[in-house]
Amino acid sequence: PGAPFPHAPLRERKRPRLDIGESESGFSDLDPAIRPQRDARRVTLKEQFAPRHQFAVMSDILHHSLLEGDIDRASKAFGLLLRTKIGPDYPDITANNYWGVAAEILARRTRQSHGDSHRTTPSDDDDNGTSDVRHEGHRLGNPGLYTPDGVRKARELLDILILEYPYRVQQPDRVDARDFFQPMFTLWIYEIQRRSEKAIQPYSEEDEGFDARRRAIKLGELRMARELAMRMDSTLGTFPYDQQPGLWELRGMVALWVGDL
Repeated sequence: PGAPFPHAPLRERKRPRLDIGESESGFSDLDPAIRPQRDARRVTLKEQFAPRHQFAVMSDILHHSLLEGDIDRASKAFGLLLRTKIGPDYPDITANNYWGVAAEILARRTRQSHGDSHRTTPSDDDDNGTSDVRHEGHRLGNPGLYTPDGVRKARELLDILILEYPYRVQQPDRVDARDFFQPMFTLWIYEIQRRSEKAIQPYSEEDEGFDARRRAIKLGELRMARELAMRMDSTLGTFPYDQQPGLWELRGMVALWVGDL
């Protein structure tokens, strides 16, 4: 280059600014005209994060309702939560222990659907405070609030999850059937015992033929317990469930239970 080089720095050349409007008009003047394709509407930042905000709100309502014992409201919030699409996929029920929340709702919602709601309403029972006691018992998770039918539905849910999420050697750290078998068997035991207790409740020791009725109920409980034991034996006979100490411990308890019956 000529003077004043090399005693002065090179002058910066200004790059021409691209005018999008002019370029578009230039293309539109061609024959045939070329026009850029644009979306019908632009997705704003608020609309982009709306599903995540809705998911967070439904999650807060779900946990608050469970703490307050409002199972019907928690069930509705959980249904909306699972229908909230974030990106291309829906929420995974195995994430964040949502499968346990679903089983809890199923086990407790059946009783409320029969009219035993936790909400306190003005009645004759309010004078002696039994309504507050019922509400407090529901909040504290009184086991009496679980019914055999509700527990059966929760157990069936876990059975479905066992089939939907089998164990895979390539994914040893994911949530799969190994996490579902023990709670499923525990719910099964609870269901059998609750059915037996419910069947014997209408009778007392003073009733005629009480011993025969109790014996018949215990035989039915023994039959269901043996069915459970057979299912546990078939499960513990396969890998990797034979490597779970919790299942073996539970199987030993079932053996003692069957022996007592």
